[in-house]
Amino acid sequence: MDVPDYAARLSVYPNKGLCGLPERSDKQRVLERKLRKLVELVDAAEGSVVVLTGAGISTSAGIPDFRGPKGVWTNEKRERERARTRKKRRKIAVAPPPPAAAAAAAVAGSGSPFSNAAPTATHTAISTLIAEGVVAFCITQNVDPLHQRSGLPRAKLAVLHGCLFEARCEKCRAVTLVDDELATISFQSTGKTCKRADCGGVMRDTLLDWVDLLPEDEFAAAEARCDDAELVIVLGSSLRIEPAGSLPMRAKRGYVIVNLQETPKDSSALLTVRAKVDVVMEHLLANVRRRGER
Repeated sequence: MDVPDYAARLSVYPNKGLCGLPERSDKQRVLERKLRKLVELVDAAEGSVVVLTGAGISTSAGIPDFRGPKGVWTNEKRERERARTRKKRRKIAVAPPPPAAAAAAAVAGSGSPFSNAAPTATHTAISTLIAEGVVAFCITQNVDPLHQRSGLPRAKLAVLHGCLFEARCEKCRAVTLVDDELATISFQSTGKTCKRADCGGVMRDTLLDWVDLLPEDEFAAAEARCDDAELVIVLGSSLRIEPAGSLPMRAKRGYVIVNLQETPKDSSALLTVRAKVDVVMEHLLANVRRRGER
């Protein structure tokens, strides 16, 4: 089961936010200055750092994002516009493809199966920085299992929108990472029962559909961690989906955004870095390590 299949499971939902904004990259000298500033901000936070991740951190693993120039929802929008144009030109009723089908077709040639995707340099850097005490916690909006596969402890991770490879027991609330991608959405039964002793509760998928509420325990943990944090670093997120998009603004000192596209929260950020997240996180990891060795 791959990316198109996941997109096809979602219900029709027209308000997917602003899509297809151009990506921009900082010039090298500007980037170097910003990277030095980022290291300074992380050092000053003294371990009180939370990372919020979006789809942009998984694109280098072959998983398309949603609102980028070639994102799932961007391509869906283009297909709708093409369908309307064809209808006008031919003067016949040519209905646009259903949203889910359009999304599936849009990424059919570009998406790799989630089951084969490996953690990126960013996933690995986050896991390492948490292990070393530089970062305290990670919050993700992603449905892929790459944070978990990177070795990041689940207790250090809040998964806001569910995961294709996680099932939750309806009785004891335990979360289990499974080997095969789940085929359901919106908290349906997986057909399995909880393996914990004296439990045996029904296991359900954790994937949110558009109208589903965020899991209370995951979001409460995300809010509490951001409230306690000196600094939040946003990686590869457009920050256009709420309430996750406003989490960085809860940090005591402020937040940093690393994203190739503009976001609605840029103006209030301490720092905005227009660069690939892998480049930024590899630099941060390398420089934090050097400082620790001195």
